[in-house]
Amino acid sequence: MATKTCGTDGGSSSRVQPCLLRTDELNLVNGAPNLDLDQVNPYWFVRIDENRISNNPPTNTSCGTPGSYLTSANTRTRYSLSYFAQNADGTIAKIPLVSYFGQTGDAATDGLGSWNHMTDMRWVSPGAPVPFSTVDDPGVNVPANEQTIDSFEIDLRTDVPNIVTDLSNGARYIYLDVQAVSGTSENGFEIWAGPPSYVTTVPSEVNARNLYVLNHPGSHSSDGVTIYGLGNLPMNSNFDNPVDIPLIYVSPDMIGQTINISMFDSDSGAQPPVIFYFDSIAFTPANTSLGYDPNQTDWAMAFGVSGQPDPDGITTRCRAGSCPTQWVDPPYAIKVPGDSRFRIMDKLNYGRLHLALVAARYPLRVAGF
Repeated sequence: MATKTCGTDGGSSSRVQPCLLRTDELNLVNGAPNLDLDQVNPYWFVRIDENRISNNPPTNTSCGTPGSYLTSANTRTRYSLSYFAQNADGTIAKIPLVSYFGQTGDAATDGLGSWNHMTDMRWVSPGAPVPFSTVDDPGVNVPANEQTIDSFEIDLRTDVPNIVTDLSNGARYIYLDVQAVSGTSENGFEIWAGPPSYVTTVPSEVNARNLYVLNHPGSHSSDGVTIYGLGNLPMNSNFDNPVDIPLIYVSPDMIGQTINISMFDSDSGAQPPVIFYFDSIAFTPANTSLGYDPNQTDWAMAFGVSGQPDPDGITTRCRAGSCPTQWVDPPYAIKVPGDSRFRIMDKLNYGRLHLALVAARYPLRVAGF
């Protein structure tokens, strides 16, 4: 990797665009020994944020690119954790836990004396006694803004009293709200939740962690913790490969109901079709016009198939990759299949509804349900 450079071996040499360097390991997938994609490390992350400015301040109606890198243009982001508690009288209250302000790299914006947290390109837990992994800890404190607790490391036994619990499956939910506070750049981030045991074994730097997980299969597990997107789900894909997004858990009680999902501003690199499927019903992706193999798929819905109306009969929707600054309208209408008379059949325990589509090296933004 030492001989590779941005703009030549991947990404862009300008900080207005992301830079992911090609490792050439994709050759092991496309040719001998024909490994699976999840067995290789195709890219080396250099940066994912995209430095932009407003062309029309203060109205901010369009985005532009600065002549040179401006830390003051970077987006400052607030991450806030909360949960819902049930009071003695049965009422429900939202309880704030803790928050953290991501940094821009600009001292005036971040606040004098409070930067540099050195979180860029690292997995970090703000406020935790060990915010980074001890394997490659840069030795910097990452402060969090205390509300009812003082860090993003949560003890479910003591930190979330009276948390609302789903009586059907025992599930408990902690909510992360992500809000842009200032700036105009595209600010990339990832989320992982699970036990803190990884901090003594798995590196925190993104590339080192990717390599460790590849070389030690099963070493980094969430132990059943699942992350769901609620409301608007922004997504940015920098890799020319199908994108698979779990959207919502669907129970047999939803048989016959319609789930409406819309997508906003899928950029020019995204390609149709947009496919919806359930992860507990047979689904086999394939390089076909539908995006899946109908002979090995029990149920799926493909929207935007060339020369065909959408499964719900609509012919006027914009197709993925051709909806700049607009919502897909009307939304994709997904009617949950099945017969309520046979609800006890295990087959009708659908699990999660997924969205799958092809995205090239442009942002893809998904929103809805």
